[in-house]
Amino acid sequence: PSSLRIWVRDTGKGIPAALMMTFTHALFETIAAHEEQPQRIMSMINDAFIKETDADMFCTFFMGVLNLQTGTLTYCNAGHEYPLLIGKGVEKLSMLPNLPLGTIEGFTYKEQEIQLQPGTVLFLYTDGVTEANDNYKEFYGKENLLKTLNKNKDNDLSAIIKSIETDVNEFCNNKEQFDDITMFIIKME
Repeated sequence: PSSLRIWVRDTGKGIPAALMMTFTHALFETIAAHEEQPQRIMSMINDAFIKETDADMFCTFFMGVLNLQTGTLTYCNAGHEYPLLIGKGVEKLSMLPNLPLGTIEGFTYKEQEIQLQPGTVLFLYTDGVTEANDNYKEFYGKENLLKTLNKNKDNDLSAIIKSIETDVNEFCNNKEQFDDITMFIIKME
């Protein structure tokens, strides 16, 4: 393929949230089959989400289209955790403010574009990573995530993910977490 669609979303916890996650996934698949532009996809999902769900539900969502030939990432973020770029260091991907899906009908989402240089790694994650906790005393947090990424940034992709899993588990004394921990990583060659 000449492009890759990248997306991650989070609707919260419990059975209603799981149902909304499934619904959002189906919306995305249906809309993205006919539309390429991230901001239009987000706007269409948002409006459908509002019409078909409970007023108390919302969904954070990040979506990008990576051109595999040029390295251009066109993306839109709807209130999700900031993706991270790993190169010489680790930095947040620049984000324009957008509301989570399901917040305001007719909201116009803003799209952005960045050129990923060869060797750049894009890392996406859900808040289950940063909100992992040790018996509700303290969250793992973004600071620990950044520290672990910086320490392991030169490793291969699977080793980077494994280092975060290991660090989160050690931080949480290997206790089961209440939220899903989802991570996605890709390197531009």
